[in-house]
Amino acid sequence: IFTAGAGAYMDAMNFHFYPEQAPRWESLTGLPGVMGKTQAIRDIMTTHGLEKPFVCTELGEGSGLGGPDPRTQDTQAIAVIKQFTRAFAAGNLIGIWYHISDYYPDPDVRFIEHGLLDYPSYAGKLSLDAFETLADYLPGYTYIRVLSNTEMGATDMEGYLFWDQPGGEALYILWSADGSSQTITLPSGVTSVVDKFGDPVSFSSTLGIDEQPVLINQVQYLYLPLISR
Repeated sequence: IFTAGAGAYMDAMNFHFYPEQAPRWESLTGLPGVMGKTQAIRDIMTTHGLEKPFVCTELGEGSGLGGPDPRTQDTQAIAVIKQFTRAFAAGNLIGIWYHISDYYPDPDVRFIEHGLLDYPSYAGKLSLDAFETLADYLPGYTYIRVLSNTEMGATDMEGYLFWDQPGGEALYILWSADGSSQTITLPSGVTSVVDKFGDPVSFSSTLGIDEQPVLINQVQYLYLPLISR
């Protein structure tokens, strides 16, 4: 469609992402999850001389049925934090979770438990709590960059820096990329650490990190490495 000139009639590039296809995009770009797919599409557009805003109108992960790996409400809540963080880090202006609620019983079980709400009660799932955490913390922050393992003092950590310019405050979202437990050393100025549900996490000069994402607030007035060795 780009070869045929469709780019001239597009306001934005829209796509969907589900983790089952993540290995395809990671192998093409070396980037994790939705970041890989965003970059793969961007690369195609670049070859056609196109530069458009990106929006991801479907992100998702199940809480039970419909996937090759064991899935629970907790793993789904983790996916909410990771997928939205990566989507915004990749430059997507919009991310939309699919679906708002679990489906009624359906032969196509791939998406039957993708909702933030249960069915038929429509009670909030753990994924809704994680969604609300991001909705509480991210507004007002601008994505800055991916944090390197060197500055985090870790061997296999995934971390992202967001910045609130008026408030002079940094927001770091971190998790262990390989699921192992690691200990990082925090610099001065850290005011709070919360888990994926927005609940406080105890910290001192160090903080243990595993596959569970944490959100770290730090007051600072310069872009400084998060971790001091």
